[in-house]
Amino acid sequence: LAQLPPDSVVRVRDDGSRDGTVAVIRGLGDARVELVEGQNLGFSHSFLTLLAGAPEWADMVMFSDQDDVWLPHKIETQLAVMGTRDACVCGFMVLETGRLVVRPVTSIDTGMLLYGNKFAGTTGFMAKRAKLLAEPFDESLRWGEDWDIYVRYSQKEPLAYVSQPLFKRRTSNNDSITKSLKKVATGKEELFIMSLKKHRALLGE
Repeated sequence: LAQLPPDSVVRVRDDGSRDGTVAVIRGLGDARVELVEGQNLGFSHSFLTLLAGAPEWADMVMFSDQDDVWLPHKIETQLAVMGTRDACVCGFMVLETGRLVVRPVTSIDTGMLLYGNKFAGTTGFMAKRAKLLAEPFDESLRWGEDWDIYVRYSQKEPLAYVSQPLFKRRTSNNDSITKSLKKVATGKEELFIMSLKKHRALLGE
């Protein structure tokens, strides 16, 4: 919260949690934090719900998965590197091990995404609100939502990239999005390749 620019807000959607999340958010006592409660909708739908309720005066939108931690100066660093582009992605540190996942590039083009997302998930993603409203996350996807939106955006303009870690990614949380994906029952693999099929023309057979 300390790094928020003036007049910024943090919108938090509780996706049907059964722990103490709601109490913790309410206990912050910060008027800049808006809590949205609801049933379990999943990753993309939750982000879209938050985006739809964002103030009209907001020109930039940033995301954070529930299990990741922003480092100080993340916002100002990404804004500076992003410049006039529509979107920006940054490097990160694995919280449990300290391993850095940083690529030696300054932008991300479509060719760099042909073999998957080797950069960062949505916590490292920042984009203009107008761009996200025009081309939002695809809520029909159950996996690869970040890779899908990076591919779509990069086909029109390379995404800016910050080659330094600006957040810590947690990998050991059993409730994390990554862990949840691994729990999907055998036989539902089709859900995981929907995003690949969507970009079949780009990837080839």
